[in-house]
Parts: sequence; structure tokens; C-alpha cells
Amino acid sequence: MLEFGLDKILPLLLELYGEDKRKGIDKKAWRHPMDTVEFSFLPMLDDPKRGARLMRVGLLHDVLEDFADRIDLEELTEAVDLDEEEVYLLELLTRDEMELNDLAYWQRILSSEDALIVKLGDRIANLWDLAAWIELEEGFPEDAGKVFQKYRKEYNAIVGILREEFSEQAGYTDHPFAYQVPLLEALMDMLETLYAVHNREPEAFKEKTASLFAAFAELQRVVKVPRPTNGLSFTEFGSNGYPNGEH
Repeated sequence: MLEFGLDKILPLLLELYGEDKRKGIDKKAWRHPMDTVEFSFLPMLDDPKRGARLMRVGLLHDVLEDFADRIDLEELTEAVDLDEEEVYLLELLTRDEMELNDLAYWQRILSSEDALIVKLGDRIANLWDLAAWIELEEGFPEDAGKVFQKYRKEYNAIVGILREEFSEQAGYTDHPFAYQVPLLEALMDMLETLYAVHNREPEAFKEKTASLFAAFAELQRVVKVPRPTNGLSFTEFGSNGYPNGEH
């Protein structure tokens, strides 16, 4: 815990997120940074120092954007002892309100392999929760539909770049992209099918998608997210999303 500064990062996240929950599902919002780290597949990196840095960045990736009215970059840097590379990555990962479109944001992300690893972990975690929301609601509530359309637009803009510019990394079984890119594609394909059924036969959504959600349940069972090694572990946390012994 102390080695990676988690003794400072985790209490800060608990304070910021509080009792908030992920939209549409019964999951504490605080769990999302942990999901992002897990879906970043950091144990696949052969550099423990790099993995530790990306773990810290993954945990903090939403802080500057979601809590801009409560903490700025300078305060965050001081609070958790960020180094220059971590500051740089967080700046890349934080959306700029002045950017004209989402593609400009993704172009920044695509300029850094480390930022892309974290962002893909973030997007996979978001898609995972979106699918759970849709299953719970037996269809796409208006807000879920808007989220999916946003993700679809961004995915269509970047998938070709991912396949072309990062094909070498994705081809290695010891690189996060080898896990992230296929999982991203599988989740988007599934959501695309669910969205088509919702639009064509909303009354029969549950019946028509039962087999697809069964496959999703199997995916949840078989996708074993490699647990962080070299001390990168969240075993101190209970199933409720808080450190064991708290709340």
C-alpha cells in the first residue's frame, strides 16, 4: 500500500466519491477506478515501475474531470505525490472543454501508449457496466441509449487506428492491448446487437436477447482479469467497495 502511494490515493477517492453509485446499476461509483485498473491488464507489462505508475493514473483518471470544483491538478499533485509523467498522463486523459469534438480528445490519447492503455481500461469498464444496466432495465433507457451512441461514434472513429497503428502490440500475448482490443470489440459488437433489437422489437427485448445475455454472463465468468502482481493488489478491499473494516 505505502510503496505505491495507495495510502493517499484510496482515502482521497473514498472522500470524493462518497456513497455515489454508478448510473443505472447497484455498484458504488468508487469501484469504477478499480475496474479501470483491472481492465488495463497491467500485469502484462514487463516493467513493474511502469505498471505501478499506470495503476496510480488509472485510479485517478476521472478525478480532475469529475471533481473539477473540488480539486485541481496542483492540489491533486500535492495530495498524492504525483511525478511529472503521472501529471502528463492525467492531463492527456482529462477532457478539455475547449476541444471541439471527441476525436480531438482521442487523438491526444492515441499519442501515448500508456494513456491509451488506461483509457481502454476505462472504456471497457464503462461498456461492462452499460451492458449490466441494459440487462437490468430490459432495454435501453433514454440515457443509456445516449451513452451507447456516444461510445459507438468514438469507437468507429478509433477502431481502425487501433488495428493499424497498434497491431504489433496487440499481437503479443504479453501486452495489455492483446486483451483489451478483442474485449473492446466483443463488447461493442454485443451492444450493437442489443441496440438493434431494442429499436426493432422493444416489446420482445428480454426474450430476444436472453441468449446474448447468457453469453455475457459466461464472458463475465471466463474473463479472468489478471490480478496485479508485484504488490499491485486490491485485496485490502471488501466486496462493498470500501477497505475491509470500513463502512
